[in-house]
Amino acid sequence: QFSKGSFEEILFKEIGNCCYGKTAQGINNKSVFDASNGLRKPISPSKITHPYYASYITGLVRASISEAMSSIPSNRSIISVTTDGFLTDAIRSEISTTGPVCSLFQVCCEIINDF
Repeated sequence: QFSKGSFEEILFKEIGNCCYGKTAQGINNKSVFDASNGLRKPISPSKITHPYYASYITGLVRASISEAMSSIPSNRSIISVTTDGFLTDAIRSEISTTGPVCSLFQVCCEIINDF
């Protein structure tokens, strides 16, 4: 609902990314540099770390991307895929987002948007 690059769009994207990051924090034994002593230390879980929710969020996003990519016509190419998107030479009207996973993802987005 906010224009791309606007303050509000960037703010809500950052809030979403931070919330997800805290949900997944400390799950995979990563470490960070501690400037106070010059050593690396493990990242501990946050108060909202929850492996089930973190994996569900990641899985739903990746499944939605996979479903959308599978609808791309065979005469088009997928150039690159990341965790949350892909690059293709297909035009938007050639990519279906009406499958069951994309539809569920849309419902989740609408629920979040209503908050």
